[in-house]
Amino acid sequence: MKRIPTILQRASLIGVFMLLSLLPCLAFLPDSQTELANFDKRLESTAKPAKAPTRQNQAIAEFNTRLPDVNIQLDEILQTPKWISSTKGFLSGPDGKGRTISPATMARFSTNDAYRVTKAFLLEHTNLFDHGPEVLNEARIKRDFVTVHNGLHTVTWEQLLDGIPVFDGLLTSHVTRRDELVSISSQFIPAVGTAADVGTPNRKVVQTTPPITPPQAVIKAFRNLGGTLGESELTNTSVKPDGFEKHQSFKAGPLKGDANVRLVWLPMNRQSMRLCWQVILMSRARGEMFQILIDAQSGEALLRHKLTENISNASYRVFTTDSPTPFSPGYAVPSTNQPALVSRVLVVTNAFNTNASPNGWINDGDNETSGNNVDAHLDRDADNLPDLPRPRGSPFRVFDIPLDLSQDPVAYGDACVVNLFYWNNWMHDKLYEFGFTEAAGNFQINNFGRGGTGNDAVQADAQDGSGFNNANFSTPPDGLPGRMQIYIFNGPSPNRDGDLDTQVMVHEYTHGLSGRLVGGGVGISALQSRGLGEGWSDFFSLALLSKAGDSLNANYPEGAYVSYQLFGLQENYYYGIRRYPYSTDITKSPETLQDIDPGLASAHTGVPRNPAMPNSPTEIHNMGEIWCVTLWDARANLIRKYGFNNGNHLILQLLTDALNLTPANPNFIQARDAILQADLVDNGGANYHELWTAFAKRGMGYNASAPASTTTSGIVESYIVPDDLLVTPPSDFSGSGNVTGFFSPASQMYTLINTGTNFMSWAAGTDMAWVNLSATTGQLTANGGSTNILISLNSVASNLDIGTYSGVVAFTNLNTGFTQSRNFNLTISPPRLYFFPLDSDPGWSREGQWAFGAPAGMGGTNHGNHDPTAGATGTNVFGVNLAGDYATNAGGPYQLTAGPFNFSSDRSVVLSFQRWLNSDYPPYAFANVEVSNNGSDWTSIFSNDSGEITDSTWTSQRFDISTYADNQPSFYVRWNYETYAGAFAYSGWNIDDIEFLGVSQLSVVLPDFVSEGDGLIANAGQVKLAHAPASDITVSLSSSDTSIATVPFNSYHSGGPDEWEIRSFHHRQRSFGWNQNGNDRSIRLWILKRNQLHERVGQ
Repeated sequence: MKRIPTILQRASLIGVFMLLSLLPCLAFLPDSQTELANFDKRLESTAKPAKAPTRQNQAIAEFNTRLPDVNIQLDEILQTPKWISSTKGFLSGPDGKGRTISPATMARFSTNDAYRVTKAFLLEHTNLFDHGPEVLNEARIKRDFVTVHNGLHTVTWEQLLDGIPVFDGLLTSHVTRRDELVSISSQFIPAVGTAADVGTPNRKVVQTTPPITPPQAVIKAFRNLGGTLGESELTNTSVKPDGFEKHQSFKAGPLKGDANVRLVWLPMNRQSMRLCWQVILMSRARGEMFQILIDAQSGEALLRHKLTENISNASYRVFTTDSPTPFSPGYAVPSTNQPALVSRVLVVTNAFNTNASPNGWINDGDNETSGNNVDAHLDRDADNLPDLPRPRGSPFRVFDIPLDLSQDPVAYGDACVVNLFYWNNWMHDKLYEFGFTEAAGNFQINNFGRGGTGNDAVQADAQDGSGFNNANFSTPPDGLPGRMQIYIFNGPSPNRDGDLDTQVMVHEYTHGLSGRLVGGGVGISALQSRGLGEGWSDFFSLALLSKAGDSLNANYPEGAYVSYQLFGLQENYYYGIRRYPYSTDITKSPETLQDIDPGLASAHTGVPRNPAMPNSPTEIHNMGEIWCVTLWDARANLIRKYGFNNGNHLILQLLTDALNLTPANPNFIQARDAILQADLVDNGGANYHELWTAFAKRGMGYNASAPASTTTSGIVESYIVPDDLLVTPPSDFSGSGNVTGFFSPASQMYTLINTGTNFMSWAAGTDMAWVNLSATTGQLTANGGSTNILISLNSVASNLDIGTYSGVVAFTNLNTGFTQSRNFNLTISPPRLYFFPLDSDPGWSREGQWAFGAPAGMGGTNHGNHDPTAGATGTNVFGVNLAGDYATNAGGPYQLTAGPFNFSSDRSVVLSFQRWLNSDYPPYAFANVEVSNNGSDWTSIFSNDSGEITDSTWTSQRFDISTYADNQPSFYVRWNYETYAGAFAYSGWNIDDIEFLGVSQLSVVLPDFVSEGDGLIANAGQVKLAHAPASDITVSLSSSDTSIATVPFNSYHSGGPDEWEIRSFHHRQRSFGWNQNGNDRSIRLWILKRNQLHERVGQ
């Protein structure tokens, strides 16, 4: 083989402080340490993802035809359908029939099959997934539950091979109570056994006795974190390896708690998997939890994810609002004023929700801060073990412990533990009401037979000794305890304890919610996804603690209590720990989607910004601000519509349901769409416009797009609020052609669809004189009525001069007045100088596997796509191995060379051709295009340096080669390919319709001598080109003095020899006389050709 051949998530409220290297005392990590970044070797160039077969692209096109508003997003590594959804409706109708599932397919599954809708969808769209429902037979159900309030049935299957799970190999479907398929997400490997055999030869032996032992895997994982650990220091705490996964646990002095180890399959791409040890451990020195995948054969660390992102009745004396100095909303302008202290309240309760906590928060007979939902305690020595004893009630089950905030928090640690215990239980019960139940993966020891896996109550560490000025939450898989760690904040004097800031605790607990729900609970590790996680947590902490009567337009700081005097900040009740306060007022909170993109982020000059916070666009808490303020806008819209109680509850419910619908490691747009889907499921889309208005306000409107969640570069904002009039495709029109009037494409078909429930009238129009619309008005019936409009270039376009033209076509819903538009762009190029449609072999020089003829449509079996079955036009192409893939043995470069071409009288030369190329990337394979003006010295104008190329259709290529070709008498172009050891086999080059465009210089030839008295001289004038034109040319002629010389007004030429002429100048008597009446005479002859003026002076 060539290039070899989620569990936990910890999220911090204030990990942004780690970035301030000038103030290391405020970092979550010790001063001497730097943050260890996540990595995934599969995303690096040495382990390139393999592409899906062409039939998947065809299946996507067919799917879009059946459901134009569908959104199909493929996994970045596996190219599996990571998420299939629609914000306009469901994927099927009731009973699983209609839209994208035919009744005939549904009829093949028993009505008693609880998963028949999902199975029918997989069967009907086998080419899209590259498998059918049979894959579910070999998988295990990881999660299966119905959300009580809306009846949504969620099922998550985990892919197995030989009893060993595939890492992140989940397939999740969501079906309504009416058996409508809402969405589906898959990271299943189509041929899992074959992929394992390719990536791990002799896999049965490797599984039985992995070359790397579990202790060695722990040691290598720990060393990957920069630590040192010897095998003699490890103690195996397992009775014996458990199951096919060989799950084991180890302890060691440098570790905090147990290191858990098990076997998993790691897909390197769609066709290859490696057997790995999944190691989950926490370093005592770093105080962070990591998930590391160690190759079970080579011992290489292939993936690392940091799982720590840095922030009967009983009575509890606690702060029941934001903090000891509650003040929400905050100040209207930056202010150093500090709110007054309030007193704690003695709350008497067994639980806020006895359905959520049947045994209460503390089991009967117990008298300490430990129960079924949470174990709260001090952990000042940072060993992840309780500092005993825990606080005890005195009298029995009365936790009324003294607190003096004028002292250092160390003096009142037990009071802080009680506050931490109270709010963790409060969050457990509150989120249970929104659907975060046992079956959904919540945190409990005893799940009372309601589904899910127990033994995972939250371990809440107060005054954690790992550092200062932070808080975090670790979210392992269901069945392993979550861990909340809250630190002391040492900015003010005396210090403040994060255990008393309710927003901090709610923020952190929400990380547990999102970590368990998003993507079926695989964890949140990608860059954008982590930013979303911070935004969800900020939002829940603000919305859950909000009060009726709070202004919708005010400023809301996050974590204001603990941020006092951090970095000298005194305006903490305006900014909190974020760059801006949260506000619906964009003059206070100005951020939009583009502010996560380093190339687009705005400085928002003039808007007050927190001087203590860094301004990096890709810092996850900064990204979280943008997501949170967007949700804050949506909340305001819903409260205006329904009032505080109903509106605030509704947005929290929608977000909880949306987390469940969101695919693994989502980007911002996927998170947006999940909320719209949740509203469809819960309310039939009743809040469509309120939600879209909020998204559009922050640049996440209908046409917005975001790159894969692993990056933030490539954001496209949109401020469009979608209408019931759906215009598809959403893309603009880009056409091109030359001055002869041949354009490609020459038209664009748009489909208008009424997605609403009422009859609709529409109109379309443009101010562009060079396009025609097939229709400009019409009506559409409700619930899917549609019509097509053909927009085509007309004769005016054929007479446009060389240049670029643009305009807009507008589509209007006359019922609502809402208008949306598509841009039209037209480029007029110079005329053709040479054209090779390859109807016949032009005889160009070729080497290696270059060939001329008809491609066979073969190749691309394992990598890339197959060859075409014909040329872009006609039958023939130039291609590399027309019968399949190129040879992978090292060799080349092999060239197809065309030329020489004579451009001695030409300027503005352009090379254009049609390309169908599939190639591996450097250093394994090279594909490039080079040019030369002497046949010896070559310059590259195209190469595949940026990665593999996998064309599945003909694509137009255009290169301005004027710098190299203009006025050159001998010009060459060549297409190259070259392979090196380890190259994958791809189908290679195919080219067709090669043409050179340019402005050819006209020359005028007149007789050298004309005598008076010669009379009429017929056919005496010539207009010459350096070579025959590739297409028809019309030349306009004029004479400055028709009494002396006459010319035809226009002369038409349809091709000819290298020098062609128009013998149409007629010289009258004395027209070129030398000595007429003793005076020399001269005349000027103008010859006009599109944007050219040629002048000839005759004497």
